[in-house]
Amino acid sequence: MGRLAHRGVNGCRTWSRPSLAIGHQHFWTTPEEVGERQPLTRGSITIAFDGRLDNRPTLLAALGHNAAEARTISDAALVLQAYQRWGTDCLTHLLGPFAVVIDDSQRNQTICARDPVGDRTLYYHRGRGFVLVASEEQALLAHTAVPTALDEDTLANYFAAQERHDGRTMFAAIKEIQPGMLLTIGKAGVQERRYWEYTPPAEICYRTDEAYAAHFLALLQASVRSRLRAVTPPAVLMSGGMDSTSVAAVAAGMTAAPLTTISWVYADLKGPDERVFIDACNAHLHTEPLLIYGDDAWPLSGFETWPVNPNHPTCDPYERLNERAYQAASGRPLLTGLFGDNLYSSAEYWLFDLLRERRVGETLRLWRYHARGEDWYIARTDPGLRRLGREILNRLPGGHKIRPPQPPQRPWLTTTANRRLRQNAVSSLPVPAAVRRPAQFRSLYNARNARAAIATATNAVHFGVDIRHPYRDRRLLEFALAIPAHQLYQGRLFKHIARTALRHLLPESVRLRTHESSFTPLFQRGVAELELDHVWQLLGKADAGWQKFVTSDLIPLQTVDDLKARLYELSSIELIIVWNCVAFELWRSRSQTINQKEWSNLMPTEDKSASNDQPITEKTTRSRKLPYQPPTLENLGDIRDVTLGGSPGTADSGNSQTGFAPRGGRDPRDGRDTSRQRNK
Repeated sequence: MGRLAHRGVNGCRTWSRPSLAIGHQHFWTTPEEVGERQPLTRGSITIAFDGRLDNRPTLLAALGHNAAEARTISDAALVLQAYQRWGTDCLTHLLGPFAVVIDDSQRNQTICARDPVGDRTLYYHRGRGFVLVASEEQALLAHTAVPTALDEDTLANYFAAQERHDGRTMFAAIKEIQPGMLLTIGKAGVQERRYWEYTPPAEICYRTDEAYAAHFLALLQASVRSRLRAVTPPAVLMSGGMDSTSVAAVAAGMTAAPLTTISWVYADLKGPDERVFIDACNAHLHTEPLLIYGDDAWPLSGFETWPVNPNHPTCDPYERLNERAYQAASGRPLLTGLFGDNLYSSAEYWLFDLLRERRVGETLRLWRYHARGEDWYIARTDPGLRRLGREILNRLPGGHKIRPPQPPQRPWLTTTANRRLRQNAVSSLPVPAAVRRPAQFRSLYNARNARAAIATATNAVHFGVDIRHPYRDRRLLEFALAIPAHQLYQGRLFKHIARTALRHLLPESVRLRTHESSFTPLFQRGVAELELDHVWQLLGKADAGWQKFVTSDLIPLQTVDDLKARLYELSSIELIIVWNCVAFELWRSRSQTINQKEWSNLMPTEDKSASNDQPITEKTTRSRKLPYQPPTLENLGDIRDVTLGGSPGTADSGNSQTGFAPRGGRDPRDGRDTSRQRNK
C-alpha cells in the first residue's frame, strides 16, 4: 500500500479475512463518494472499486432506487448491489472506466475485472500458493517474492513501437488483466476469461448529414455530462484543435459558472503555438482561460528532476507541459480532447461506402471536388480510390489472395530484436468478424490508447487531478464503428460529422481549420539542442541496453555532432524510437523497481548484423557515414501523434492510422506532396 500512497489523496483503508487482504487508496472524485471508506462490505460481499459509472440513472432504476437515494449512494455501493443482483454478469451492466476487486466469501472466490475500453487497470503475480493484485506494477514488486527481471520479449515490442495484447508487461513475473477480462481466484485455482465481447451494432444509416451530426452531438453531450459529475468544478485542457474545443464547447453549455480552460501557448516557438484559435474559442464560449507558456518545457528539461514512472519508461516526452497543466488545474477534474482522432480512422472507406449506398451521382461529385487541383497520378493513387479498388477485388473469386508486396518494416531493429518478435509473435488486437473496418476497431480499442489513458491518470493523481477523456466513451466508439465512412471524411476534410455537429457551437476559424500545429520544434529544442549532452551520456553508456534492440545505424554515437545532425534528419516514428531509447535508459538507471544485478542479462550481445556491438566512449570521435534506409512504416505525422496514444494533454490527435499519407511534406514511399491529406 505504501507504494500506492500517491493515489490516496483522501486517505486509505485496509480490510482482511483469513487468507485475503484488500486495501484501497481513497481519491474522492464524485460527490456521492465523499467520506466513503473502501473496501465496502455488505453481508458476505466486500468490494474495492476504482473508477466512475457513466450510466448511473440506468443502474439506479434497475436496482430500484428513488431520487433521494440516488443523491447519496456511491458508485462502489451501486456495483456491490449489482453484484448481489446479477453475480459476475453485473460487469456487463457497467459503463465507464473501472477496475474492481470483489470478494465473495460465501462462494469462496475473489474476482478482479477491468472495463472493456481499459481506462483503469489491474496487474497480478501468481506465486506458489498465493496471488497478488494491484493497480500498479510497483506495488507488486514491493513484495519480496516477486522477481524484478525484465521481459525481453516485451522490450522488443517496446523498441519496435508496438503494443502487446497478451497481458505481458515490462516485468516477466507480472501480467496485466486485459480490458473486458475477468480474473477469478477460488477453489478451482486462478482462471481468466473474457466477460465482454464486442457485438457490432446495426449499421446506422440516415438520409442527411444533419441527422448523423445530431446523433453524434447527443452522444458527445452525454459523454461530457457524465464527466462533469465532480466534487469541484471541472476544467478543460484545450488546444486550438477540433477535439478539445468541441469538449469545451459542450461543457460550457452545461456549467452554471464560466468554464475554465487551460491551454499551452508559446512566445517564440511558432510550430506548436495555437493561440489564435485558443483565443477565438475562449471569446466565443465566454470561458475563463488560463494560459501556460511552454517554451521552456522541452523534453528532459530539469534533467535531474525529470519524472520517472517506476512501472515503465516515460513514453511522453512532454511531461513538463503536463505537470504545469495539472498544477494549474488545482485539484479540479480535467477533461481533455485526447483520443478524438481515433474515431476517424479508416476514413479511406468513404468512396466505397457512398457507392455501397448507391449514391453514384454524389460519389462522382464529391470525388471531382476531392481530386480538384491534383494531377492524375495523385488522384488515381488516392487512399479512398485504392480502398474502393481493394473492396471490389475482395469480392471477386480469389481476389482476397491478391496482395501487393509488403516492404520490410522497422529497419532500426537489430537481428536479436527481430528474432524475438518473430518467435513470440503477438497478433494484433483480435477483431470480430462482423466489423467492417478492422483498422478503425484496432485504433479505438488498442492497448496503446489504454496505456496512454492510464499513464496520464497515474501522473495526474500526484497533483490531485482526475483526468477524464470524453472521446474514450464506449457509446461514441460504437457509434463511430456503425456509421458510414463518408461521415468521417468528406470534401477534403476529416471529422466531417463533428464539423457539421458543431456548426453553431464553435467559431468558424476553429471548426473549419485545415492545418495542424507541430510539437516537433519543441522536441528538437530539448533532445537535439539543450539536452543533447544528457542524451549523449544516456545512450552512450557502456552498459546501455537499447543497443541490444536498436541498431546504431539509427542512432550514430561516434560524435555529438553526428547525433545532433541525425536528430534533425529523422522522421517522426524514428524520433519516437530515439525517445524510447532515452526514456528506457533513464528509467533503468533511476527506477528502484529494477534489480540492477539482473541487468547484466540484458547487456548487448554479439550481433554481427548490427553495427552497435562496441560500447561508445568519449574517445570515439571520428565520424563515419552509416548506410541507413528510412522506414517504410506509414509515417504517423507529427512527433506528438505517436507518443502513446497521442500528443500531450491538450492535443487532439491519437494514433489514428487511417492509411492516408503523412500530413504535409512528401510521402517517404514515393515522394508525393501530401500537404493537404490530413486536416484538423
